[in-house]
Amino acid sequence: MNNLVDEASGQFKDKDGKDTNQRGYVIDPATGDVINNHNGATMFKKAELDERGEVPAPFNVEKHNFNPHRVRGDFEHDRNGKPIISQNDKGNFVDKKGKRI
Repeated sequence: MNNLVDEASGQFKDKDGKDTNQRGYVIDPATGDVINNHNGATMFKKAELDERGEVPAPFNVEKHNFNPHRVRGDFEHDRNGKPIISQNDKGNFVDKKGKRI
Protein backbone atom coordinates (compact mmCIF):
# COMPACT_ATOMS: atom_id res chain seq x y z
CA MET A 1 0.00 0.00 0.00
CA ASN A 2 1.42 3.37 -1.01
CA ASN A 3 -0.87 5.64 0.98
CA LEU A 4 0.39 7.85 3.78
CA VAL A 5 -1.41 9.54 6.63
CA ASP A 6 -1.31 13.33 6.47
CA GLU A 7 -0.34 14.23 10.03
CA ALA A 8 -2.18 17.59 9.96
CA SER A 9 -5.55 16.27 8.78
CA GLY A 10 -5.38 12.60 9.72
CA GLN A 11 -6.49 11.73 6.18
CA PHE A 12 -4.86 9.15 3.90
CA LYS A 13 -2.99 10.56 0.87
CA ASP A 14 -1.12 8.97 -2.01
CA LYS A 15 2.38 9.99 -3.09
CA ASP A 16 0.89 12.76 -5.26
CA GLY A 17 -1.15 14.17 -2.37
CA LYS A 18 -4.53 12.86 -3.62
CA ASP A 19 -7.02 11.72 -0.98
CA THR A 20 -7.26 7.94 -0.55
CA ASN A 21 -9.18 5.61 1.70
CA GLN A 22 -7.48 3.24 4.15
CA ARG A 23 -7.05 0.63 1.37
CA GLY A 24 -5.20 3.10 -0.88
CA TYR A 25 -7.95 3.77 -3.44
CA VAL A 26 -8.15 7.36 -4.67
CA ILE A 27 -11.39 8.88 -3.42
CA ASP A 28 -13.50 11.97 -3.89
CA PRO A 29 -12.99 13.72 -0.53
CA ALA A 30 -16.53 15.15 -0.61
CA THR A 31 -18.36 11.85 -1.14
CA GLY A 32 -15.90 9.05 -0.30
CA ASP A 33 -16.54 7.44 -3.70
CA VAL A 34 -13.60 5.63 -5.31
CA ILE A 35 -12.62 7.61 -8.41
CA ASN A 36 -10.44 7.10 -11.46
CA ASN A 37 -7.11 8.75 -10.75
CA HIS A 38 -6.77 9.86 -14.40
CA ASN A 39 -10.07 11.63 -14.99
CA GLY A 40 -11.87 11.75 -11.62
CA ALA A 41 -14.83 9.68 -12.83
CA THR A 42 -16.62 7.69 -10.13
CA MET A 43 -15.75 4.00 -10.29
CA PHE A 44 -17.42 2.76 -7.08
CA LYS A 45 -19.86 4.56 -4.79
CA LYS A 46 -18.89 4.64 -1.12
CA ALA A 47 -21.94 2.48 -0.35
CA GLU A 48 -20.52 -0.28 -2.60
CA LEU A 49 -17.31 -0.57 -0.53
CA ASP A 50 -17.07 -2.94 2.41
CA GLU A 51 -16.36 -1.81 5.98
CA ARG A 52 -12.60 -1.84 5.30
CA GLY A 53 -12.96 0.37 2.19
CA GLU A 54 -12.35 -2.53 -0.22
CA VAL A 55 -14.00 -2.57 -3.67
CA PRO A 56 -16.55 -5.33 -4.40
CA ALA A 57 -15.71 -8.74 -5.87
CA PRO A 58 -14.54 -9.66 -8.47
CA PHE A 59 -12.57 -6.43 -8.69
CA ASN A 60 -10.87 -6.91 -5.33
CA VAL A 61 -9.87 -10.50 -6.18
CA GLU A 62 -8.33 -9.54 -9.50
CA LYS A 63 -6.60 -6.32 -8.45
CA HIS A 64 -3.16 -7.91 -8.14
CA ASN A 65 -3.38 -9.70 -11.51
CA PHE A 66 -5.50 -7.19 -13.36
CA ASN A 67 -4.17 -4.37 -15.50
CA PRO A 68 -7.11 -2.19 -16.61
CA HIS A 69 -4.98 -0.57 -19.29
CA ARG A 70 -4.71 -3.92 -21.09
CA VAL A 71 -8.47 -4.22 -21.46
CA ARG A 72 -9.35 -0.64 -22.27
CA GLY A 73 -10.37 -0.04 -25.83
CA ASP A 74 -8.70 2.47 -28.13
CA PHE A 75 -11.18 5.32 -28.52
CA GLU A 76 -11.47 8.77 -29.95
CA HIS A 77 -12.95 11.19 -27.41
CA ASP A 78 -15.47 13.99 -27.76
CA ARG A 79 -14.96 17.55 -26.45
CA ASN A 80 -16.08 16.48 -22.97
CA GLY A 81 -13.54 13.65 -22.77
CA LYS A 82 -16.15 10.92 -23.23
CA PRO A 83 -15.17 7.99 -25.48
CA ILE A 84 -16.86 7.75 -28.86
CA ILE A 85 -18.15 4.19 -29.17
CA SER A 86 -19.01 2.74 -32.58
CA GLN A 87 -20.91 -0.35 -33.67
CA ASN A 88 -19.82 -2.87 -36.27
CA ASP A 89 -22.07 -4.36 -38.96
CA LYS A 90 -23.26 -7.04 -36.51
CA GLY A 91 -24.35 -4.41 -33.98
CA ASN A 92 -21.51 -5.10 -31.53
CA PHE A 93 -19.88 -2.16 -29.80
CA VAL A 94 -16.29 -1.72 -30.97
CA ASP A 95 -13.33 0.62 -30.43
CA LYS A 96 -11.65 2.52 -33.28
CA LYS A 97 -9.53 -0.55 -34.14
CA GLY A 98 -12.69 -2.65 -34.51
CA LYS A 99 -12.05 -4.65 -31.34
CA ARG A 100 -15.23 -5.67 -29.57
CA ILE A 101 -15.86 -4.02 -26.22
